[in-house]
Formats: sequence, structure tokens, C-alpha cells
Amino acid sequence: MRKNLGAKNKLYPMPLVVIGTVAEGKNHYMLAGHVGIIDHGTVEVSIHKSRYSQKGLRDNQAYSINLLTEDMLPAANQSAFMNGWKEDKSNLFEAEFGAVAGAPLIKNAPVSMACQVIDIYERPDFDIFIARVAETLVDEKYLQEDGSIDYAKMAPVMFVAQKHHYVLGTECKLEAYK
Repeated sequence: MRKNLGAKNKLYPMPLVVIGTVAEGKNHYMLAGHVGIIDHGTVEVSIHKSRYSQKGLRDNQAYSINLLTEDMLPAANQSAFMNGWKEDKSNLFEAEFGAVAGAPLIKNAPVSMACQVIDIYERPDFDIFIARVAETLVDEKYLQEDGSIDYAKMAPVMFVAQKHHYVLGTECKLEAYK
């Protein structure tokens, strides 16, 4: 038997990521669970209007999306509990820059994408920053021989909108469902 939960968004799990941007000349990081794919080259991130990250995204029209592994959670969680308006988050991660100025890529992230903002969709409480992926960097230890990413080996952290997260790691091959 199924229970009606009402009009609630339960499209979880989703990847838990750290969004990187530059605000007032410093790298700034924000833990985010509301990210998505629009098409093969376009992504989006939803950020509450009160967040300091909004400043960097609007000023630079750029951000990075960095997937997380379990060992990165202490710094990622720290970024969630720091107030960017009052505290400097620039030293939480070692960064590098690639194709997009204003989009600090986290060096030890298994996957980092540099993104250029192409549109902002404003909602009452959140703004959605739509961006074109300019480049994607992947730690070579997670690449398979054919160049695809081995997500089971990577075991990225997943966001489920509860007080805990999950780690992805079991592969279900499509061939098994024929």
C-alpha cells in the first residue's frame, strides 16, 4: 500500500556538491543539494536568496560544481555551517582555475565542472542559476579504460533532504533488465 505525502518534492537522492565561486576577490564555497541537469551541456543550481554565494554568482556569472566523496564531508559540512557574510571560506579547499574565471575548482574533488552562467531564473525564495558547462575535470583514478567515469568506484555522496547522506556505489547494469 502507498501513502499520499501531499504536494512534496521527493526527487531524491541527488548528488551532494560544493558550489565554488569568487566573491569580493576570495574563493567561496557552499554545500548544495539542489543541482540538476537541463541538457547535455547545461546545468542549474538553486540557491536561497539570503546566501552569500549569490553575490559571487551574480558578480562573476560563474561557478563550479564539485562532486564529493565521503572523505571530503568534514570540509563540505563546515562550509554549510559557516556564514559567508561573516566568515571567510576560502581556505576550506585547495582550488585551481581552468576555463572559467570566477569558478574555483576543488583540486581533490573527484569531478569538478567549471560553469558560465547564461541565465538566472528568480523565484520568491530561491534563484536558479542556469549555466553552460565549459569544462569538466575528473580524477584519473575514477576513469575507466573507455574514458567513462566509474561512479561505483568513486562512491559520490548523495543528498536525500534529511539529516544524513548516502554514498552511491552499487551498479545495476541495464542488460540485467532485458
